[in-house]
Amino acid sequence: MKGMFKDIAGNEACNIRFNIPEKLGEGITAYNDNSAAIAKGDVVMLVPGYLAGKELLAKTAVTRAIYTYTAVAIEAIADAKIGKFQISGECEAFVEGTTDVAAGNTLVVNNTNGNEFVYEAAAIANITTATAAVSRDAQAAAGNVLTTVVLTGERHLIS
Repeated sequence: MKGMFKDIAGNEACNIRFNIPEKLGEGITAYNDNSAAIAKGDVVMLVPGYLAGKELLAKTAVTRAIYTYTAVAIEAIADAKIGKFQISGECEAFVEGTTDVAAGNTLVVNNTNGNEFVYEAAAIANITTATAAVSRDAQAAAGNVLTTVVLTGERHLIS
């Protein structure tokens, strides 16, 4: 996975899927449309874009969205650059632990901070239409901590 994917003209390519076999997952390239750098482990929404080189946009999830994909940055990505994101499988993502997260809890996107997962007690370890990941590790720190999660790889609600 070293280097960036290129199109036939040699430009960085957006919306290219690739396998991550060691994580039993799948990745995708997207344009950072967040108006700020994205850190490794940040949780983002993937939304369609309509300009060449910006066909898929990565944004922090600060608003409601219906059936969107969630991804986790697998590298630091500067603003207005194309980078690599993971959309399924096991990865390290930021998880907010103010409400204690136990291994096996279902996680939703925290649309207050927008760049992390949070345990939603209402879901109580049940898969819901908002479930984006399942925690592999416990996380009880009151803050944004890199934690091992398994991404569902499915579209879901952000509410």
